Amino acid sequence: MGAAAEEVEKAVDSALKYPVFVKPGTWAVRWASARAHDASELPAAMNEAARFDRKIIIEQGVGGKRHKAREIECAVLGNDEPIASICGK
Repeated sequence: MGAAAEEVEKAVDSALKYPVFVKPGTWAVRWASARAHDASELPAAMNEAARFDRKIIIEQGVGGKRHKAREIECAVLGNDEPIASICGK
């Protein structure tokens, strides 16, 4: 793991609460999205997301210590007049 990844881990540890969701920045989100319950799971989640994109997104979950966080996806279709799709899980 490189120095940049270690800096990201430190930033996540200081700014976010676990669990966190880690995913590629631009595509393959459905296939490469991972949940890190704690700091020990973060490197593997980051590596998985980085396989699909050089930019990754790390978001704080909302489930607290009970690990009930989940992600609900919703696509936005269109440019000039965007419409939200139905939500999936």
